[in-house]
Amino acid sequence: MPFFTRFVLCFMLMIPLAVHAEEGTGEVKVIPGDKDGTPVTVADPSPFETRYGSDDAKVTVVEYASLSCSHCAAFYTKEFPKIKEKYVDTGKVALIFRHFPLNLAALRASMLVACQPDDAEHQRFIGVLFKTQEDWAYTDAFVKKLETIASLGGVDKKKFESCIADREIEDALLLSRLNAGRHLEVSSTPSFFIDGEKYKGLPLADDLSKAIDARLNASAGEDTIGSSGDTSSAAETLQDAKDATESAVEAAIEAAPSAEEAKEVTEDAANEAAEAVEDAENAAEEKAADAVEAAKDAVKAE
Repeated sequence: MPFFTRFVLCFMLMIPLAVHAEEGTGEVKVIPGDKDGTPVTVADPSPFETRYGSDDAKVTVVEYASLSCSHCAAFYTKEFPKIKEKYVDTGKVALIFRHFPLNLAALRASMLVACQPDDAEHQRFIGVLFKTQEDWAYTDAFVKKLETIASLGGVDKKKFESCIADREIEDALLLSRLNAGRHLEVSSTPSFFIDGEKYKGLPLADDLSKAIDARLNASAGEDTIGSSGDTSSAAETLQDAKDATESAVEAAIEAAPSAEEAKEVTEDAANEAAEAVEDAENAAEEKAADAVEAAKDAVKAE
């Protein structure tokens, strides 16, 4: 990244986040970090994001947070454990943590997290940094404090210095922050998105639970509607089989040259038709049973 661009981005960490969009124009302007001016969405992955929870979770919560933000630390230490126990650990919800550094101390702390090899280590360092926030985030000696935390976490001095000097990591984090502000209108931390929709409530477990439950209920309703569709399809299949039976009997009677032959043909056709109806009924019962089980599972998931 050119020196001037990096200077501008770093300077932004020293002042409150400004609104990048021009009111009334509706224009999407190319900013540093956008490859072609295409707006960033919540669904787009962010560099060095950390995932808590299953890939198969019904609901995804995205959090933008700064490691130096006291409200973010309060959420992590007091509210998130409740959300984690109720939703994340049970496989219902996945929470994705994304870095939105508000100052230089937070940027260096985010870089320390980003240098770790996997989500488990990311989670470990995020937890330690939030719990010890008052020790490192509000002092001019934050680099020295972070080095001590890194050392206690198993990161030696050489690796730590290399990490916080890594310009590729720094650029990625700064651009991610800038894009979140520009395209997603993230202007404070913590900010949450639930299944892509911006959450406007307080960062409290009870309030978040209400929003998450509403989304889980909506998801369960969609599954039930799908199951009802399967049942309707089974009923249509059975009716089609019965209609085909009647048509087959009528055709057999008309084609027979005598009453006796008509009787024989009718009996044969009726037997074949009865077998077809029985097969259709069995298939309908199986689909109906599957639909009932799916509906039960959806209710249990609530």
